[in-house]
Amino acid sequence: MSLLWRCAQVLPLTGGKRDILPPKLITSLPKHLTTNFVGSTITLYFDEFVQLKNLNSQLIISPKLTTDPDISAVGKSVVIKIKPEELKPNTTYRFDFGNSIADMHESNQIKQFDFVFSTGSAIDTLQLKGSLTENFTAKNIPNMLVGLYNSNEQNDSFPYIKQPVYYCKSNEDGLFNFSYLPKSAFKVFSFNDNNKNFLFDGESEKLAFLNDSFNLESDSNIKLNVFKELPTKNFIKKTLNPYYGYTVIVYNKKEKYALTLNSDSVFTKYYTSHSKDIDADTIQLYYATNKDSLKILITRNDIVDTINLRLPKKNTKQKKINPPEVNLIGNLLPLTKQFVLKFNSLIDTSKSVLSKIKLIEKSDSSGKEIPFKLNWLSPIRAEISSKLKEGKKYNLIIDTATFFSYSHLYNDSLKFSFITDSAKNYGNLFLNLTLNTKQDYVVQLINENENVVKENYVSLSLSASNTTKLNYPLIQPGIYRVKIIYDNNSNKKWDTGNFLKKIQPERIIINSKQLKVVSDWDLEEEITIRE
Repeated sequence: MSLLWRCAQVLPLTGGKRDILPPKLITSLPKHLTTNFVGSTITLYFDEFVQLKNLNSQLIISPKLTTDPDISAVGKSVVIKIKPEELKPNTTYRFDFGNSIADMHESNQIKQFDFVFSTGSAIDTLQLKGSLTENFTAKNIPNMLVGLYNSNEQNDSFPYIKQPVYYCKSNEDGLFNFSYLPKSAFKVFSFNDNNKNFLFDGESEKLAFLNDSFNLESDSNIKLNVFKELPTKNFIKKTLNPYYGYTVIVYNKKEKYALTLNSDSVFTKYYTSHSKDIDADTIQLYYATNKDSLKILITRNDIVDTINLRLPKKNTKQKKINPPEVNLIGNLLPLTKQFVLKFNSLIDTSKSVLSKIKLIEKSDSSGKEIPFKLNWLSPIRAEISSKLKEGKKYNLIIDTATFFSYSHLYNDSLKFSFITDSAKNYGNLFLNLTLNTKQDYVVQLINENENVVKENYVSLSLSASNTTKLNYPLIQPGIYRVKIIYDNNSNKKWDTGNFLKKIQPERIIINSKQLKVVSDWDLEEEITIRE
């Protein structure tokens, strides 16, 4: 008889299949949806060891308790300890853990786990759903706190001084959902809550609200328009002095500002590109002076702000002006535009030497000099005006020392080669717009980046047709949409809201129809607003 011996094969140990299942609630003391609750401790039992992750940012207790409960993970359970004296009678409480409960090893999270009980004889069951949409952009706003307050709040500034009774947060789609609510009337107010104090901190936070109390009698859905209030106070946020000869003054809000200099110097020249008749929050100042500081006076609503501006040192070694900016897009001069030079120094326009500028129209291998005019649009902007032909190549040649600044700097030699644009590269849009209300509107044509390309003011009198025709010739090829502002106060611009004055922001509709403009083509479209 023979014996056969074989060595055993050694294989590595495996942990089996990876656990992908979240913990499962086995039972709880008291039971979920229990009534007549009077205890101080709630224990949730799971089928595996659990941990709490990001509980502070995930947990929402409605209605809100005065004292945060003590919540801990102990083995296979989560223990909640509360102060029973803080519980209101005949009230349904919901502990929404979000995704904060996970297993110990793989961190598999229970999605949207909640526990509900009532101190009364019944569980409240009503739901209030809604959406948060930014009024001006029509974008959904995530992570905003939505608060429900007692409808009998007498103080109009309640969100500034009182925390909401019930609250939740909007998700990434701007949607929110309250569950287990009682039949009651609520004031609804939403805000960013950037510092997580459950109080509205005013101008630093976006907000949305309902003007009147909302009477919740059955499951309901509401829409809230998000906006930001105008600051009540006006102040200078900062001043920038990037180089000698140029200063930027930035305010915290848009208003009409008028700038002057109070200077006793022998030589001071200045120019501001800001128009005192237009609302703005930024003022640009170009100057040339023999002083090391300037006293700037800015008038707004009969108030005068005084700025004592310390000037950066002048570069005494600099002899030449920095190259000017031009209005070319690549090497293309936009259709119907003349060639414009923008300098970053204040130019003494009386010393320009016109004979040192040549404008040449190019053909195959040669070119001919053509006449032009030099128009000064401002002390920093010069226009080279000529009868330019569409789709032609040109050279603009500027010799050294053609332009001189008040600081005795001069330009280096410059050459710009460009092509004039052609009408065949553009499309024409003809829009028949039917509106639903006889009032005033601001109608904007916006591109894919939501920038305003064209703007019209439409006023529908009681006797006028609801349909208006808008023509947009020579539009860049692309996708466009129509944005409609309901100009309730007829000031030809959009106005934001104000909570204390119970003013909602002016309504805006961004029509969903995409208008595709192609080159050398006419597009006629009809848009009807029925909302």
